[in-house]
Parts: sequence; C-alpha cells; structure tokens
Amino acid sequence: MSAKSGEPLSSAAQELLQLEENYSVGGFAPTPGFLVSGKGSTLIDVDGKESIDFVIMFSATNIGHGHPKLIEAVVETMRKTTLINMSTHYAE
Repeated sequence: MSAKSGEPLSSAAQELLQLEENYSVGGFAPTPGFLVSGKGSTLIDVDGKESIDFVIMFSATNIGHGHPKLIEAVVETMRKTTLINMSTHYAE
C-alpha cells in the first residue's frame, strides 16, 4: 500500500496556517508555554506574547479568563471555606 499525498496547499490555506501558528496557543510545542495572565479569550506568556485561547479548558472557562463575576463568586466562597472535596457538597 502506498501513502497518498495531498494536493499542495492554496495560498489562502497557507496564510490561515501561518495565522494559526502566529496567534493560536496550540499545544505549546516544542516547549511548554509559561503563562502569566489571561483576560477574556487572551493569554499572555512570560515574554509578553498574546495568544487567543481557543481551548478555554474545553469550556471550563467559557466566560473567559478573569471574568469579574466569576472572581467575585470564587473569592466569596473562599472566604467561607477553603476546600470542599468530592465526598461533600457546598450547600449554597
């Protein structure tokens, strides 16, 4: 069985791939990413490079990084208790 080769990429496809490489977080290959902050859909690494976070932890932060209402809810909960594990439930 021989391997199939695809057609050469169009200039539009090449441009889109370059945009993805330049601006998408991806899998941090070949080295890990060292992030220092995030706001909305943007992540910022230690070198100040901004990337759009398309993964957003697969929806765990679908309201974006640093959303004020989420921060307020987490801080309020942390004032009441530091840790609730899987065998217990938070009543509020």
